[in-house]
Amino acid sequence: MIASFGKIVTTMQKDNEAIHDKDETNKETSKRLAPDAVSTNGSFYPSIDGRWKDWLYRIYKLTSSQPLIMTRNVKLHGTHADVLISPMNVITFHSRNRQLTVPKNPGDHDIHGFAAQGDKHRANILKLKQAYPDRFVALNPTIARKDVGSMIAGEWIGKGVQRHVAIAQLELRFVVISVKINGSWVKDIDYPDIADEEVRIYNISRGGYFHETIDVGDVEAAQARMDTITKQVDERCPFAATFVVDNKPLHGPGEGIVWKCDEDPGNALLWLKTKGTSHLPKQNVKPKPSKEETLAERFVRVYTHERRMEQGLEYLAESNIGSCDRKNGYVYAEWVVKDLLKENRTEMIELGLKEKEVERIAKSRALKWYHEDLGRRSAEAKL
Repeated sequence: MIASFGKIVTTMQKDNEAIHDKDETNKETSKRLAPDAVSTNGSFYPSIDGRWKDWLYRIYKLTSSQPLIMTRNVKLHGTHADVLISPMNVITFHSRNRQLTVPKNPGDHDIHGFAAQGDKHRANILKLKQAYPDRFVALNPTIARKDVGSMIAGEWIGKGVQRHVAIAQLELRFVVISVKINGSWVKDIDYPDIADEEVRIYNISRGGYFHETIDVGDVEAAQARMDTITKQVDERCPFAATFVVDNKPLHGPGEGIVWKCDEDPGNALLWLKTKGTSHLPKQNVKPKPSKEETLAERFVRVYTHERRMEQGLEYLAESNIGSCDRKNGYVYAEWVVKDLLKENRTEMIELGLKEKEVERIAKSRALKWYHEDLGRRSAEAKL
């Protein structure tokens, strides 16, 4: 039976009100993430929501057109990386969690060589910085240009950054995914040709932009359509397929898709990411607990999957927090708990679970995983 859009929205309104109430009482959670150890100069790029129902609710509240015209592009599985250029052409490099610096002095920190590579090509970056506002002015002659600098958001991909995707076979490179000009995110499809591939700066348009009409009045059909398209990328990454490795087109899995609403493409609240099943938990949470574990324990076990645990280690690395120190296990566990509550809060509320109980179980599980992983890495280092 087709789900009623109105019924979904009514349910989500209640859930979002509950989420808001919970968030108001838990604002201190993020402050517990080692504030003295982590730079606040991280990414200014929004975290794209992957929660279908939450996105649907915002679509209903913030858009006027039905059905929706969506522009989609490939979501790359690398590490997020930003280039910020000030009005005075000062260039800085950022990961999701901190500002990066070329390793020259104690305290300098890079991630997978992104800042070092960018530092070599500052002149090329400045040319890109000029190309974007030039195009913006040509497309928007009636909008006053503000000299507030530019932000080029992208993904740093290639060998050693991630695993289990086709682009992991490529040499390291930067892929532009979004650009902020005049203080706002611009429509990506208007800037598809701005790149400098000679110095390994690519544009996400290389994997194609595609338009889809999504009728959110028929919720199940809309989600099924999105899932079908995402599955195609999961099986064969169209961005990777544009490259040749060992004299053959690069075939292999991708991660997923980023969707943006044509009515308001610069509004990050309306962006959505969908991931292929190979990047999602392998097991669904059943509505009833088993004899071996409570529902809360089952929920935590399913959603603190291996990929989330690995992302916690990546967070420590990006933040220049040692992942080989037992005392940093609590920083790690706090990150895992925060990410779980951010990404899977809707599922938690739907199951009627209490946040404090989920937080306690997740923290314990994350600490156990961290110490076991530390033991494995220590044993491997001795071989």
